[in-house]
Amino acid sequence: MAWQRMVDGGDPLVYEVYMVEPASPSEWDMSYGTTILHPGRVGDECFLTRGHLHVPNTRPELSYVMSGEGVMLRAELPAGATAPVHTEKLRFSPGLVAYVEGRDAHRAVNTGTADLVFFSVWPSDTGHDYDTVARPGFWTRVTG
Repeated sequence: MAWQRMVDGGDPLVYEVYMVEPASPSEWDMSYGTTILHPGRVGDECFLTRGHLHVPNTRPELSYVMSGEGVMLRAELPAGATAPVHTEKLRFSPGLVAYVEGRDAHRAVNTGTADLVFFSVWPSDTGHDYDTVARPGFWTRVTG
């Protein structure tokens, strides 16, 4: 498998997140962070972040692309659904601002040859559900 070959080759760092969160999160505070998603592939699939949903699903996220090229994958996943009702690939390029509604599962994918760097902001009382997305996978693959 491609993943095992990559891990056997040294388990490279795929991405880094530098976050700032308030000590006592509330709906009135904001958390924010910078993500650096390195270029690379596992087999033919581009490096990506872990996909997640927000809990509660009323909490949006705003991301500003600082450098690099890629896509933001968004999948509208109603509560209790096992498959999205709508998926979208939003091209990520410097200067772009992407808005993710609270009900949308989302992840970033680096399709370029340099680091994809973006700054994100979300309400500080937002939880992150990675398991719902991890079980079936993200429904969409990006190979270039």
